[in-house]
Amino acid sequence: MNTIPSLAVEVQAEDIEVIMDVMEDMNPVHVDEALAHSLGLRGCVNQGPSNLGYVINMLIDWAGFPEAIRHLNVRFHSISCPGDHLEARGVILELFSEGESCLARCSVELVRLLGLVGEGTELILRGTAIVEISDELETMIEVSSVG
Repeated sequence: MNTIPSLAVEVQAEDIEVIMDVMEDMNPVHVDEALAHSLGLRGCVNQGPSNLGYVINMLIDWAGFPEAIRHLNVRFHSISCPGDHLEARGVILELFSEGESCLARCSVELVRLLGLVGEGTELILRGTAIVEISDELETMIEVSSVG
């Protein structure tokens, strides 16, 4: 099994506020801790597009260019909050050709790391991606064999 190098992120309240401005999303649940708790949430809510962005950044870091991501389909399972330590992960499921391009079908997920190392994770989102890969990356994958 071939894993995609993971991407670790710590959610920062300041980043949430920046994204609120960019997205023109003034929902107070992103910054009002008391409101978030009154709604039964464990804290202020990081925007879903930011969570998706962590997975996209992992894929870009691995493939080498943004246009490599041909398809991405995810389902959100939970939220992330300021202070959360997240990890974007991926696994190559298969390689296939489309015209001149070599593509990798991948399973992707974003998890929240719970407590100390080895104490478990909480699934934030999970899905699949189709990513174009370079000849060099294809050779590295084939050598370790996709299974």
